[in-house]
Amino acid sequence: MEDVEVSIVGGGLAGLYAASLLEQRNISYHLFDTKPVFGGRIAGIPSAMSNTQFFDLGPTWVFSHHKSMQKLVQQNGLTLFPQYTTGDVLYQFENIKEPRRISSPPSSIPHRISGGIYALICSMVNKLNSQSLHAAHCVNSIKKIGGQWQLLITHRNPEGKRIEEQISSKYVFLAMPPRIIARDFSREKWMSQALLSQLNHSQTWMSAQAKLIITYPSPFWRERGLSGQAFSQVGPLVEVHDASCSDAEGFALFGFIGIPATQRIREIPKELKQACIKQLAAIFGQDAYRFEKCYLKDWAKDLDVCTGHDQSEGARHPQISIGEAKHTLGEQGIYFTGSEFANTGAGYLEGAIVAVDEAITAFENR
Repeated sequence: MEDVEVSIVGGGLAGLYAASLLEQRNISYHLFDTKPVFGGRIAGIPSAMSNTQFFDLGPTWVFSHHKSMQKLVQQNGLTLFPQYTTGDVLYQFENIKEPRRISSPPSSIPHRISGGIYALICSMVNKLNSQSLHAAHCVNSIKKIGGQWQLLITHRNPEGKRIEEQISSKYVFLAMPPRIIARDFSREKWMSQALLSQLNHSQTWMSAQAKLIITYPSPFWRERGLSGQAFSQVGPLVEVHDASCSDAEGFALFGFIGIPATQRIREIPKELKQACIKQLAAIFGQDAYRFEKCYLKDWAKDLDVCTGHDQSEGARHPQISIGEAKHTLGEQGIYFTGSEFANTGAGYLEGAIVAVDEAITAFENR
């Protein structure tokens, strides 16, 4: 593997977006990701109707004020459509047997990407130089030696043999959540105790969340004048939404599971799915049992995304203050490009774009 100008560590939205900007500037790079597929916290299940439509197991929405994401979607030839909210909302209260049906249209409707957010990842990957993309490559160390950053990388060859390589680059983009950086590179000389403390303090947004997708042959809730939205004080699902790919096909509901991550670790996935389906039937009626597929993604069990700190805390927005360290490391050639480092939209998809744009500006002004 040849040496390059920039090494990107992390193949989620931030890493792929950084790669696209570097290619536009004719700057050589390698992008490494531990996972066997790119996307990071963005994951999708293909619809049975089409391999270009995905049900989102990670982020779902693009909000109206997230202009950078809207622009990126358009640049990749994709379109946005409003989240389906037509119809009544159901509320499941404790000690009340029947769910309460309320007409309450939301004041601000988020949008979704046609084909799912994972379709954006596929589009971005297909546009990049495949020779620069390295999935299933784990970066074990990052050291400054003789004015160059040396990355020690392990992966497996086609025969399954473990391979260890070392590459050099002038600059490093860390497209990773703060706590993953702290965990993986805490022993490096460039990692001060002050920086390590700040990185560990910043929660990885939504990393301890679990999400359920359940597909149906028809949108029975729409036929009953329901939006597909439901909110529950009973659980295990605390919030449900319409997750259909379009008005014509790929009908589904998705829900967030409210059981704390530390408790879910002891849950058997099959039993948790059954409990969720039973709850959907209690909310939406017996048609909820007539599903096609049921998918559960527990991000708290994904060690490339979630840490023990994330599992044990209640959800809170990321907040990190590393101004001095960020400037010092930038002078040495390390740039933080994960979503949690953004000045605006931190943790969201928008934050990934903002953080990379900020890093590219600093990189070009070096």
